[in-house]
Amino acid sequence: MRKNALLFVLISAAIPVQAQFYDTRITFGIGDIGFGMNTPVRDTFGIEASFSILNFGLENDNTNLGLSFTPLRIFGWTASQGGQENQNDFEAISLFNLNLYWNVINPHSAFFNFFAGPFVSVNYLFIEDSIYWNRFIFTAGAHVGVRFSGRRFNYNLFSAELGYRRIGGANRYHISARIDFVALIAIMFLSMLENEWERNGR
Repeated sequence: MRKNALLFVLISAAIPVQAQFYDTRITFGIGDIGFGMNTPVRDTFGIEASFSILNFGLENDNTNLGLSFTPLRIFGWTASQGGQENQNDFEAISLFNLNLYWNVINPHSAFFNFFAGPFVSVNYLFIEDSIYWNRFIFTAGAHVGVRFSGRRFNYNLFSAELGYRRIGGANRYHISARIDFVALIAIMFLSMLENEWERNGR
């Protein structure tokens, strides 16, 4: 009798967990390339470029809460002084990139889907000539974007973010935009087709 009661309790507890999992989509991407700035732009971390390889995570349809992880993101920074590039440009690799977000605007439409909401992200485990355990980037703000949505997955195509950033031991304002490699290749391919059509039309 006790075994049956215990089994009933376990099944009852598993049902809502399974339902929540069923309503959770996988988010993924091959990688992206991004450009942005951290103001003021006159110091080392002013102008920023980055690209990532493999982005994946989970997003719940009921709460619109999501968590994504990127195992490799490469950053490059430069500063602008009167239109001249600073000689202190440098690059770094981050091996731990975590992003927590809440898409307040998320219509769950089929195919292309617009999203927007607050987020916080952390970039950690930076490598240059060695691993820097005390170096990190913390960013918080709002993001917007466009993605391709299927029944059980999301594929981010474009995104932009604006907010606060803690980088290099200082507080900054941050703005950036990213495009997925698939979207970038599609745009380049469509541009080539358009040029070919124009040539044939002549």
